[in-house]
Amino acid sequence: MSTPLERYSTSPERDIQSISTHLAGQKRKRAQDEDTVLPTLTEPMCFEDFRPKEQNGSFDFSVYEPIYSRYLLDCKPSVSINPPAGENVLASRDELNKQYCCGAFNLMATVPANNSPSPDGEALRLLFPSRDLSPFSVTQAGRPGLLFTSRTDIGVDETPLHVFSEHTSEDKTRWSYVGEYSLAPAGRIESAQFAGFPANIQMMWGRLVAEKDHQEGYLAMRARIALRKTGVDHPKEEDVKHEMKKVEVGKGIRVSPADVVDALISGDECINILRMKCVGYDHAFADDLQEKFPPKAPPRISKNRRASVRRKQDRDVTPPASSELRRSKRERKARVLGPS
Repeated sequence: MSTPLERYSTSPERDIQSISTHLAGQKRKRAQDEDTVLPTLTEPMCFEDFRPKEQNGSFDFSVYEPIYSRYLLDCKPSVSINPPAGENVLASRDELNKQYCCGAFNLMATVPANNSPSPDGEALRLLFPSRDLSPFSVTQAGRPGLLFTSRTDIGVDETPLHVFSEHTSEDKTRWSYVGEYSLAPAGRIESAQFAGFPANIQMMWGRLVAEKDHQEGYLAMRARIALRKTGVDHPKEEDVKHEMKKVEVGKGIRVSPADVVDALISGDECINILRMKCVGYDHAFADDLQEKFPPKAPPRISKNRRASVRRKQDRDVTPPASSELRRSKRERKARVLGPS
């Protein structure tokens, strides 16, 4: 039996072709099942729906508009969800991990069967797209989106993923449940498009590939970059696999985040784009989230605290000038004595 490493193709072109072929067969199979037909909505998508409420520095979100226009402009919400209870629940990855033992850091996570709220007791596969790396990830339940990734374990089978949407406020990141989604290859980020991304976003991708994510897709990318650094312009598949094994044990050729960014800008490597389509909504999961993470009431202010606030407000009031006090006394005295 082949290992996952042996099954992995080291050619980006082969990967996306094989994934597309597999999904086409699965799509034909699903079309034959009338139970999978879901109501279609007609509400159009809008580029501004994805624009962050708060932008750092001089970052212009419009640099992403060509990708939106090509891959998401004509997409419409595919499932009517009423009510989307999970959207009202905001929880951190740490809080979710404490309740469901699903990890707190990776893009993908799994809720074990013994922690699953599913009536069937099945394990749940979760997806937590970062808005920094995937600016068109799903923002509302039922709506479509795009995932930017070169992982090879996403979008290769018909099992939907339970997707969460990221919310960042005051340096705190929370997540809300938006539904079950299928993911299918749509295209790739062109080198010129990546070159136009903000520098900090480019370096996020560089660090992800060079230092953080050891999933096979990124390991293969890192291995190809490493071999090119040694003068091998077109690395062979067996050489890439050999370098991947060395990287896994900490003995690979060093690759820096800047090396990864250069490879993506030059077009030697690329980031794939997966289209996210809502295919269902797990109300049992959403209800369980609401039960475990009820809305937090605003903190109550004690009587002593309220009195302290009032005293401070009184101190902040500017007292009248001494001359005004003397004049007001004279005026009162004049009113009492009458005109002289």
